[in-house]
Amino acid sequence: MRKYIVLFILALSLNFKVNAQYFKLPEIIEENLKFQSKRRKLNLRYLSAAKVMLISGNVKRAKRELQNIQDPSDKVLSVKLRYLAMANFIEGRYQESLKILEHPLFKKGDLKKRTCVMAIANRIIMDQMYHLEDDLYYCLASNFKYTSNDQAWLNFLVDVKNRDYDVLRGNFLASQIQKLQTNEWVRLWIKMALYTNQEQKVIDLLQYIPAKAYRSKKIRELMGFLYYRIGQDDMSSKFIEDIDSPNAENIRGNISLEKKQYEVAYGHFQLALKYKPNSLNAIERSITLAWILGQFEEGLQLTNKISTHGGKQTQKKVIKAAFLTRLGQFDEVIKELLPIIETYVGSQPLEVNQLASYSYLRMRDKDQATKFSQLSCKHLDGLACWMLYQFSLWPDFSQTIYLDEPVYQDMALTYESLMENNKPNPIVEDKFIDQKDIDELDDINAQELL
Repeated sequence: MRKYIVLFILALSLNFKVNAQYFKLPEIIEENLKFQSKRRKLNLRYLSAAKVMLISGNVKRAKRELQNIQDPSDKVLSVKLRYLAMANFIEGRYQESLKILEHPLFKKGDLKKRTCVMAIANRIIMDQMYHLEDDLYYCLASNFKYTSNDQAWLNFLVDVKNRDYDVLRGNFLASQIQKLQTNEWVRLWIKMALYTNQEQKVIDLLQYIPAKAYRSKKIRELMGFLYYRIGQDDMSSKFIEDIDSPNAENIRGNISLEKKQYEVAYGHFQLALKYKPNSLNAIERSITLAWILGQFEEGLQLTNKISTHGGKQTQKKVIKAAFLTRLGQFDEVIKELLPIIETYVGSQPLEVNQLASYSYLRMRDKDQATKFSQLSCKHLDGLACWMLYQFSLWPDFSQTIYLDEPVYQDMALTYESLMENNKPNPIVEDKFIDQKDIDELDDINAQELL
């Protein structure tokens, strides 16, 4: 009897609701067990989908999958929170990631061991170095069974953060040669050189890398990056010619960008985003190229992918406002700029004033257009000063933009010509009266007076 009471209480504590009028106690228990089984399967499916999305770089989709999980049990919650912390870490939201990892579930035991590396990485990035050595010692001791390189990368990051001279100068690279027997160590070795900008030192020691390492696409990708960093684009291209990955496409895009092959570069960065949707390098370069190529709608969509973590919120809003300006959506431009203007209280960046003055001009709001033109003019923006002058001359200067009749265009005085550094030509003066004659007359008058 006691067993049935316990089971009945358990059934009532679950989210499954039944009508006791139609079901007996054993049936209620059976239905709740079925409900639990169904929920476990759903949670497993959501967790599996989130894991796949994290691996593929689709962080937003991973978060959506995790939001579907409502199971309050510790086993499911711990996995959900761990994946969520990982997603925030990938997005650069280190404070949010660390806050999740400070949940009581991760304070001890196996779960702390699973999350300590990520917690230390978050703290290193945010300069939270207090008691880091103790946490690092615990983490290394707890995970020594699961690493084949003694957590070399984690130790390296801590040394960099502690400003270790030998690490920052790359003096340790030569001492690591004897460890270059596995592809894992070769990858770590090259990554350490890239991280400390010691590419040439590694290239001088490439003879010590075993030949089998060159069969690895990951290592060849890093080699391509090495040669790209020192300006040897041809060698870089050879190393990555058969590799299809976000990093390889970013390298190809950068090389094309240096050659001013903008459309080719844009295509490479779009491929990089196809392989990894949250590739920050590809997003930032694609936004610039979208502006150059006039792909303003695509540029606006790419801007929405920028993480707003830290101080990037203002930058993102200004870029969005610029694309919206080119799309003629001036009401939306002002919506993006107003929070910045309110935050900076009149000391907003010049670009904000420029966008606001032009948008208000197109919206025929003379007072606001004059206000922001004046602010831009104070920052020595010549075009804004010219607009401010026009506002004082014409009752409705913005009307000229909407005229159907052709507007006179001065082909000699253009925006480009104003930026050219031309030497002024002296003005030829027509002499109607010679100054010497005036001087002689003055002398004669003076003598007569004497």
